[in-house]
Amino acid sequence: DISRKKSIQAVEEALALDEKVLLLTQKDTQIENPAPGDIYKTGTVAVIKQVIKLPNKLVRIQVEGLNKAHAVEITDSGNCLMAAADIEEMFINQPDEVTNRAIILGMRELIRQYGAANSRSSKEMLKYWLELDDARELLLKICADFPMDYTDRQALLEMDDIIEIYEYIAGMFIELTNAYKIKEELAIKVKEKVDKNQKEYIIREQLNVLNQELGEDQYSESEELDKQIEELDASDDIKAKLHKEVKRLKSLSKGSSEVNVERTYIENCLALPWNKKSQDNNDIINARTVLDADHYGMKDVKDRIIEYLAVRNITSVSDAPILCLVGPPGTGKT
Repeated sequence: DISRKKSIQAVEEALALDEKVLLLTQKDTQIENPAPGDIYKTGTVAVIKQVIKLPNKLVRIQVEGLNKAHAVEITDSGNCLMAAADIEEMFINQPDEVTNRAIILGMRELIRQYGAANSRSSKEMLKYWLELDDARELLLKICADFPMDYTDRQALLEMDDIIEIYEYIAGMFIELTNAYKIKEELAIKVKEKVDKNQKEYIIREQLNVLNQELGEDQYSESEELDKQIEELDASDDIKAKLHKEVKRLKSLSKGSSEVNVERTYIENCLALPWNKKSQDNNDIINARTVLDADHYGMKDVKDRIIEYLAVRNITSVSDAPILCLVGPPGTGKT
């Protein structure tokens, strides 16, 4: 289907002469009105067989390819693009018998591998290719029938040597086969992961149902945590906060990543020595002895800690600010 005025005018002028047109591919499909420099030089000479005018100013033409051709010069006449072209009588040279056999054997192996990797490929088309014994005919059929990007078709059209064309097509088959194999492996891994998650979910639900049937659902993890909170020697505000966190833990999905975080937070809070106090030891000499016994070196840090303790003893400050020790891991901050 064509809709550009220049393309329609080119068809009309061809019909008025010998009904032949030179079909060239546009390099960038996004360009609305391509100039001669925006078109590939190698294309196909075709004869117009039928022209059908469609709604919305569309024209559908049916053509039959005749020969490969190379545009020597492309000019813009204003109404349409005109080209002087050199016509090639044969596309893809005929190989010798040994080369023909080698290409057939190589392509058959690649076609089988591709068909095994891509379950959605056309089995009839692959079977037809496997039955061909002529390398030139096989490569021509693949160029025409195999789904590929227009840039790949253009690259193949610009080639003449059968070995070069075979190498290009073989590379495409190998790349696609590997891509489909990787896709299948990833799909299997994803399926296994999903199946595992579904299995765990079903087992949990079955366990919940069994516990309810056996009457064992009354005693749960949340109730154990609530019991431990009530036994804490802590203020009512702290207990209320912890009960709220337990309620949140109970509402979380068992598969959620926040479950372990929430549970760890509650357990750490339960392990704290609430309302338990120890007698401070204000002996500076003992503090220095302990620091020297537990940590080697770090004289400046130890001196600063002793200085801080000495000032507290002299001023008798009642509050207890927190010291922040900064340094890389493994230097003895803890």
